[in-house]
Amino acid sequence: MEKILYILGGIALGLLVIVGAALLVYRALRPKVEEKSKEKAQNSEEKTVLYWAKHPIALIGYGLIIFNLISWQMIPWWWNIITYSVLGFLIFNLGFWSVLYLRTIKVKDALGKDTKEDHPTASKIASILATMLILGLVTTAWQSHQKSTTTTTSLGKSSDTASYSNIPVDVAKRVVCECESGCQQFETDGKTPYKNRGIPKEKVPPSTAFGKYQFLEVHREPAKKLGYDLNTEEGQEKYFEYLYGKEGFGPWDHDQKYGGGSACWGPKLLTLGYGDRGKKTNVLLGAVDAPVGGWSTEVKTPQPDVVWGRIDTKKGGKCEVMRNRDQQKVTLITEETKDPGLKVLQFKCSEEGARIEVFAKNSK
Repeated sequence: MEKILYILGGIALGLLVIVGAALLVYRALRPKVEEKSKEKAQNSEEKTVLYWAKHPIALIGYGLIIFNLISWQMIPWWWNIITYSVLGFLIFNLGFWSVLYLRTIKVKDALGKDTKEDHPTASKIASILATMLILGLVTTAWQSHQKSTTTTTSLGKSSDTASYSNIPVDVAKRVVCECESGCQQFETDGKTPYKNRGIPKEKVPPSTAFGKYQFLEVHREPAKKLGYDLNTEEGQEKYFEYLYGKEGFGPWDHDQKYGGGSACWGPKLLTLGYGDRGKKTNVLLGAVDAPVGGWSTEVKTPQPDVVWGRIDTKKGGKCEVMRNRDQQKVTLITEETKDPGLKVLQFKCSEEGARIEVFAKNSK
């Protein structure tokens, strides 16, 4: 949805600039018309592009483009309402355009020219459509609010996942941001906080969540009182530390049946060596980026019983491990080994993007 709107907004803005520039050039270069030929010029102008560019239909279209651009860049809460769904966004713009156009229709006189009196039928239809648009916006805003407060734990609400709070905050930050936003604070423009996408394939609409840790709008004011601006990455980091210290993973335990919440960061914690309810079971020895074509930096293994694996199993392609710098003993990467002679490990993969962690197994 966001990419489509970016494209449409860019096209609309470009067209608006082009049309505006063309009108300015036309007016600057147009030769002066003698007073006696003005009426003839006006009649011929009706057949030109300029005539249609000044027609109410086009003028209302220009206004709607500016209206949407202002909403998108300057009024985010309003933009979230009108873009709650793609179809709803299109219907809103069509309805708004229709109301404005119907208001331009006037009663004609005996000569067929417009008077200043509004056309009664057109005005009634415009009033009905305007009322329906208002009711639709109120309903959409309510649905968006309800969805936001039910799919994600709200501020102050306790959660069973609070028992995970004994996990170091840096570890919690990592798994939460990976699940919530892919650790992305901004949209592609580098300025707009990353917006919640919902779960389109499950027909779960977007919520008001935004930023690296996907805080809901209800958190903005409490964060502000603490001196944190959630539109910045630093503000999101600081507020995460504050909220995590109070509630643990509670605010981020949502949509488990769709793979969100603990269904996402739970397995990640296990990969990092945190077992039942956050109890540390393994000790992290090191993490390295596995290069393509050469071997990674060394990870020392002070004990023989170790386990390793990729943080993201979808990255890296085919990976290999080398033990004790011995090129003759290269094997396909495994998940676990127990070798009394093991001192160091190195890794490489066929594709970029693989980060591998090595843990010393905790036998307790």
